[in-house]
Amino acid sequence: MANMTQAGEMNLEKLLREMNPELCSQVYGFISSTKAEALSDQIQQNCIMKFEENEGTTYIIPLEDLKIYKIQYEFACQKITLKIHSNLEAVGFLAQILEKLAEKNIPCNVVSGFYHDHLFVPEGRGHEALEMLTSIV
Repeated sequence: MANMTQAGEMNLEKLLREMNPELCSQVYGFISSTKAEALSDQIQQNCIMKFEENEGTTYIIPLEDLKIYKIQYEFACQKITLKIHSNLEAVGFLAQILEKLAEKNIPCNVVSGFYHDHLFVPEGRGHEALEMLTSIV
């Protein structure tokens, strides 16, 4: 397959100005494949992220599914999607965001998709993180 042309915004000022963060009301949990092996196909279909690492597979799954099936999880969190289509090679965008979150002592796990970046912040701190993100501009 030939290389695709670069998609998405690369200008840092525009990325920060137009990121349009959106807080999802769903709460998620992180689990590893050592705990996910017994998961039903239905729960695995509901996962919003699956990533293979040398030590095992990481899943991000809606917390309600994990609780129903009594599956141990870590990091109950809320997802904030940065609605601007950021280029996968954009420099400094997430660094500036993470620096601001760190100043507020808000932990954050980032997942970058092809179109958007997704920030996972602790449950109960989503509105605080959203407020901080909207004040960056």
